[in-house]
Amino acid sequence: TIKYFFNFAFAKLVWNSIIAALMALGYIILKHNASFILFWILLVSSIYFSSIIYPLLSKKPKISEIKNGIGLGVKKIHYFSLPYAMIILAGLLIRIIYALNKSRYWPVFSAAVFLLFIAVSRYYISTMAFELEDRNK
Repeated sequence: TIKYFFNFAFAKLVWNSIIAALMALGYIILKHNASFILFWILLVSSIYFSSIIYPLLSKKPKISEIKNGIGLGVKKIHYFSLPYAMIILAGLLIRIIYALNKSRYWPVFSAAVFLLFIAVSRYYISTMAFELEDRNK
């Protein structure tokens, strides 16, 4: 419905605004090197927590789900670290194979394999977020 769409979009906007504000604040307050490190920490944290928060927001598009998603991501990090480690390893493996194989079709094949792997991992992460949220209740 339209109400659901606007609630979901507003909650995502709030989450993304929090991350952007933290990045901007870090850039303004900290020196260049420290703000660069903070930027990368916030970027990685944003990717990690967004993959947990977005499925929860799709179920209940309320701002309170942002807090629940962050809590779930912190408490249950051991459940979510394996898919991210596998995504990184798959990316490195595809990069190594690409460097060894100079076929002109390899870039298309490796991109398709990597995107498929990311889609499967994202599905796993969202399913895990739903399961762990149900267990916490």
